Order: sequence, then C-alpha cells, then structure tokens
Amino acid sequence: ISVEKKQIWIWIRILSSMHLIWSKKQLKKDLIINITMMHLLIGKMMIMSKTNKLIKYNMKIKKSITTEQEQIFLHEDENGQLYFKNEQGELQPVYLTPDGNYALAEEEDQDAQEEVNQVQQESEDTENYVLPDLDLQDVSKNRFNDKLIEMKRKDERIDALEKDYQKFSMVTILNHLEVLNLLKIHHTYLRIQIHLKIRQVVMKKKMNVMIEHAAYKFTDDEAFDKTHTPPAPLMTPSEQKLVTLIVSIEKHNPDFGNLVIEALQFKLFRLQPAQEMQMIEL
Repeated sequence: ISVEKKQIWIWIRILSSMHLIWSKKQLKKDLIINITMMHLLIGKMMIMSKTNKLIKYNMKIKKSITTEQEQIFLHEDENGQLYFKNEQGELQPVYLTPDGNYALAEEEDQDAQEEVNQVQQESEDTENYVLPDLDLQDVSKNRFNDKLIEMKRKDERIDALEKDYQKFSMVTILNHLEVLNLLKIHHTYLRIQIHLKIRQVVMKKKMNVMIEHAAYKFTDDEAFDKTHTPPAPLMTPSEQKLVTLIVSIEKHNPDFGNLVIEALQFKLFRLQPAQEMQMIEL
C-alpha cells in the first residue's frame, strides 16, 4: 500500500473514533474539514501519477531521438529544413513525428512546403517593389477640393467674427491691446459689402463704442477750459464736452483719436461734416 493510501486509512479510523467523544455539532464541522483533507490527498495522488507518466513519456521520446540520430545522417538547409540523403544521393525532406521519430515527407507535404517557400519568396520580392507612375488627376482634384474647403473655413471664421462682434460688449474688447487690429479686420470685412445702410450701422456702432470707452478713460478735467471751445451760442453744452473730449484724446492717444473723431463727427453732424465743421474752431 502506498503512503497516500495509508494516510487515507488513518483519517478514516480517526473519524470513526471521534464520533464517540464529540457532540453531533462539533462532529459535523470536523467531518467537513476531514473530507476536504481527503479530497486534497486524492488530488495530490492523481497529480503525482500524471507527472510520472509525463516524465516517462519524455524519456521515451529522448531515447527514440538519440537512437534515430545515431542511425541516420540528416542535412539542414538555410531555412532549417532537414533532408535525408538516400542511396542514390538524392535529398528527401524529413519531419519530426509526435512520438519523437523522424519520417520522410510525402508528396503532399512536399507540395505544402514548396507553397510556403513560394510565399516567403513573394514577401521578399515585395520589399523591393517600385510603385508605378500615378495618375495626377485625382491629386489635382483633391487639391482643388482642399482649396474650396479652406475658403469655406475662412468664410466661417469671418461669420464667427461678425457674430462675436454683435454679441460681446465692445467696451470690454477695447480694453485689450490688439483692439486696433480687431477693428481693422472687422472694418475691412464690412467694407466689402458696399451699402449705405450697412455703413451707417457700422458708424453708429463705432460712435457708441468709442464715446462710451473714451468718456471714462480719456476725460481730463483741465481740458474743460473755455479756450478750447468757440462762443457759447454756437454750441450746446453737450457739444462743447464732445469737442473737449476730442482735444483730450488727441493729447493722450493720437492713434486712438482718429477712430474716435470719425465716430464723434457722425454723432455731431449726422454724416455731414462739411457743412457744420466751419462753425468750430479748435
């Protein structure tokens, strides 16, 4: 009897004697534990028997390979294929069987090997393959379509700029350093649409923005001297403040003043500066 079987019999005897001592509840728990131990021992025995069989099988394969290598002489080519040289001096392909022995390849196996070699040769040939001359019509069409797509994207960006111009408060935009560039870009876009009504809307927007921004940024109390304005009957108090504001802007920021003056002229003289400018002397 093997050692594992002896251990099993020992556990069985222990279980038979334990029911006289312990209570039923305790015996039930211990029975479960001992049964699991028995299963583990049986599984261990099965694993050991399988491993012994595998070891014996591997030993047989090694012995058969060594005996075959002692009896025959094989030749190996560059691809690792083994060949047997017969009495006529011809090389016959050889393959290794599952039981560890060498056998001659049949005609079907030879054809399969030739197909494998052919596929390998074709893969090597494709590495040095040169592409033929391509038709450039499709390429030119793609380039033309790309230009159209780019033009559409530019139009979309211009439309987005117009929407942003209408949505956001221009007072906050004017506080940025690139305010002049933004206004020039928008002004050139609107100048393309040559229409008097659109021009008046643009001038009105400029007027509202410039006056609102300049009123709190460039106002100078010292500039409200009467020497900057003509006699009172010619101008209202609001017009005097606007003219004084122009002087203050020219003093502090001349570049910004050019844009403001255009808006203020629209506010004062309703796009007719030639008739009314004669009344003002700065």
